Amino acid sequence: METSLPRLFLAIPAGDESRAALREACSRLKPSAPFRKWVHPADYHITLQFLGGVPSSQIETIKEALAREPLGEPFRLALSRLGTFGASSAPRVLWAGLQGDLPSLARLQQTVTTLMTPFGYPPEDRPFKPHITLARKAEGPVRLEEVPLAAADWTVTRFVLYQTHMGRSPMYEEIGEFRFI
Repeated sequence: METSLPRLFLAIPAGDESRAALREACSRLKPSAPFRKWVHPADYHITLQFLGGVPSSQIETIKEALAREPLGEPFRLALSRLGTFGASSAPRVLWAGLQGDLPSLARLQQTVTTLMTPFGYPPEDRPFKPHITLARKAEGPVRLEEVPLAAADWTVTRFVLYQTHMGRSPMYEEIGEFRFI
C-alpha cells in the first residue's frame, strides 16, 4: 500500500497585526468577492519555497541544514495593497502585497532555495513575488478598490517549515522553526 509523502513548504508567518488587518479586509470582501476558497487567517504566510512531497526520512536532515546556516538578522515588513493573479474576469488568487525591507526578504528566499537545492528541491523558474495569499479561484471579477487595507507591519524574526493537511482548517502545521541571529 502506497502512502503519500508529507507536503512541505518554507514560509514566514504573517505578524499578528497584519493577520488582523487581513482578516478585516477579507471580511469586507467576502460578501461581494466570488472566491471559492478563502485562506484561514491562521494560515496567512509568505512562501519562501514550496518543497512538495518530502520523504519522512529527509525532514530532520532538512531541519538540521536550515538550523546550522546563518540566515541573517530580523527585518521589517508591512502590508502594502491587495491584488490578484490571473485574468481580471476570474482571478486565480487574491493576495496582499508587501513593502518594507524587501531586499532582506529576497536574500532570505535566495538562501533558503540555495540550501534546499542539494536535497533535490531546486528554485522555481518564475521570479520570486512575495505576497500573502488570501483566497483562490474566483468565479467572476473582483473589485478591490472599495476595500481598504489597514496599515500593519511586523518584525520578521523567524521562518517556518510547514506541513500541509488537506481537508483541515487551518491546514498548515508548523513542524520546524528557524530563528534569526
